[in-house]
Amino acid sequence: MLAPSCSLSASVSVSQNKRVSPSLSLSSSLSRRCRHIVVSSASSSSSASASLAASTSAPTTMRALSSILELYEEGYRGFLLDQFGVLHDGVTPYPGAVDAVRSLAEAGASLVLVSNSSQRAQNVWKRLEPMGFLPSYFVGVITSGELANEAFATRGEGVGPLAGHKDVSRVIHFTWAERGKISLDGLKLECTTEAAEAEIVLASGVDAMGTRDGPPTPRSLDELKEIARKCAERDLPIVIANPDYVTVAGAQDGKPLAEMPGAFMKVYESCGKKDRILCMGKPGTFMFERGVATLQAHNDALTLENIVMVGDSLHHDITGAKSANVHSVWVLNGIHADDISQKGAEATVAAEGVALPEFTLSEFR
Repeated sequence: MLAPSCSLSASVSVSQNKRVSPSLSLSSSLSRRCRHIVVSSASSSSSASASLAASTSAPTTMRALSSILELYEEGYRGFLLDQFGVLHDGVTPYPGAVDAVRSLAEAGASLVLVSNSSQRAQNVWKRLEPMGFLPSYFVGVITSGELANEAFATRGEGVGPLAGHKDVSRVIHFTWAERGKISLDGLKLECTTEAAEAEIVLASGVDAMGTRDGPPTPRSLDELKEIARKCAERDLPIVIANPDYVTVAGAQDGKPLAEMPGAFMKVYESCGKKDRILCMGKPGTFMFERGVATLQAHNDALTLENIVMVGDSLHHDITGAKSANVHSVWVLNGIHADDISQKGAEATVAAEGVALPEFTLSEFR
């Protein structure tokens, strides 16, 4: 194992039979939860941004639901849904999840998928549709990978979170080998494997490095962390295309949760370079602003009072929703399942040092 000198502690894809949400541009803002640089909307989501500025009182207890349909019956009409750990485990849909999504959609609810996935938005359906989650059930899908791609695509225009880096072209790209290469086509970027040559870092995966030509080169996560440390020491900005720390994908049959590109944020933080992190997904408020704007473009009667976030990650889904003043449902059979089984839900929240969600579900159904 390599020993670092630092201590290691979008565009929106919309269903064809639904009204398309307005085009939203990117600019930089600061996450209230952490000091990571995150993206925020500049124009068309102004109404959503204004709504997100409204204050909501923090709950002191979590109310257990037996079904997500309870919230629909109580007047919630807009649902922001995470995918991994909520709808499926990366391979198989959770029991009752497809029926729950279908029931919400058929009842008239508006559903938007908001996912910390490195993939482009249109690629999400390659995984979801064979599981039974039809695109027609959703009015839009937003991924952190889509937002990262958009940020690089617009840097030359002097707008967005990378406006100050419009001339960069040499990139260290942490990507995927096993899950498939994340394409940089059209972004005017040239991959390098040497930290000394790079001008910026893009973290899309954790098991390979992008190369100038040909397929990605497999690398261990420890090797990639060491390269990230060298990039941090050079003060290079790092764009996190998937801020998750771990995922349930690949953790079937008793296997441990797999680390994700959020691990590189911890490397930068340990090197005192937190201000060089550009976080493209949850818990950054932009993804929630984009999600709310997409819901409201489909149904202009929606407000924060009848929109709810459903997710399994306390740090990404629940904390992000809280920062955006969106109510949340914490799904308990996701990444925190082991801790919950040992300590209970409230003790797990306390141990993680985050605010309580309004609701819990043992599983999404």
